[in-house]
Amino acid sequence: MDWGKTIKFSKFQTVLFIFLMSTNYLLCQEGIYSANLLCKYRISSIDDTLDVSTRYVELATLQIGDKGSLFRSHQKFVVDSIYNQAFNKAFDNASSTGGFTFVSPSVSSAVFEPEVFVNNGNVYIYDNIYTDSYRYKPVNKCSWKLINETKMISGHLCKKAEGSYGNRMVIAWYSNEIPIPEGPYNFKGLPGLILQIDDVQMNNQFLLISLEKRK
Repeated sequence: MDWGKTIKFSKFQTVLFIFLMSTNYLLCQEGIYSANLLCKYRISSIDDTLDVSTRYVELATLQIGDKGSLFRSHQKFVVDSIYNQAFNKAFDNASSTGGFTFVSPSVSSAVFEPEVFVNNGNVYIYDNIYTDSYRYKPVNKCSWKLINETKMISGHLCKKAEGSYGNRMVIAWYSNEIPIPEGPYNFKGLPGLILQIDDVQMNNQFLLISLEKRK
């Protein structure tokens, strides 16, 4: 879906909007969430398990910080950056004209919609159903069984783990070389970062393609 429209605010709406945006900015500056490790994963998933032609491939990012993590489609990461630039331009114009006009960028949305936010041990999933947005705590949590088997992924020695996530069985490969109990989506809790995870039907896969330290 592409978005692209102009939104004009009244004087009162402009003041209220700037106040809300400024409050959010200050919260970010206080360090409620700050990432220092950026992991990029390739998502390969089938929307309809009865139709293999519905498989799609998309990139996703896992940002890991001292207080938590955020996993989302890389396209959402890009869209947020573009919208931030558009908001900054609108604020600059508002300071000179006295009116706030936001031009919504024309940019494609992500296929993979859910975002998983971990903050001080609390896990929240943000998702959209039609035009409504929801935040909820996940019902399922993966229970792991460590397996004495290893393989190399992206230059890292990984160990195998089998997990049960709801009614789905998954196989994960994690690395003790990166001793962070993190992973893509809601797959967490192993002794190291999860570099690859598949369900046993091979309908869904998350595979690490890059890892970098980044603020």
